[in-house]
Amino acid sequence: MEAQSFPNDPAERQPLSVVLTRLLAGNNPAKGRPWRVVEVCEKVEEVSSGRVTLSPKYLYALKSGVRDNPGPAILLALADVFEVSPGYLLEGKNNPAPGSGRRALEKALADERITKIVGRLAELSDGEKERALRVLNAFVQEDQEER
Repeated sequence: MEAQSFPNDPAERQPLSVVLTRLLAGNNPAKGRPWRVVEVCEKVEEVSSGRVTLSPKYLYALKSGVRDNPGPAILLALADVFEVSPGYLLEGKNNPAPGSGRRALEKALADERITKIVGRLAELSDGEKERALRVLNAFVQEDQEER
C-alpha cells in the first residue's frame, strides 16, 4: 500500500531560503524586473507603515539560509510585499495564490457581496465552515481550470 502524503508532511515543505530566492527572482511590479534586496526592505517598511524594519543584511541571511526563523511581523510584511500568504513563506508548498496577501483580503472585503458571505460564514459551526470552504475552494479551482 502506497504511503499517503499529507499537506503538513515536512518532506513537501521548502525552506524559507528557497521560497525567498524564488520570490526575489520574480518581477517587481514597480520596476519591471526582479526584486533587489534593498527594494524589498524599503517596501517592508512601507507596507507596515514604518512599524517593521528589515535590514538588507538580515534579509540576505534569510535568503541564504543563515537565518530561518523571522518573527511574525516580518513574515506578515514580506507576505504583503510579495502578495502571498504567510503560510506560503513558511512552507513554500504549491504556487502562491496570486493576491493572497493581506492587501488582497482587504480589497476583497471592500466588496459588499464578499462581506455578506463572510458574515454568513461567521454564523456557522466549525464543521459547517469547513464544508462551506471546501465548496468555495472547488468553485475557485474549477474557475481557474476554465481560464
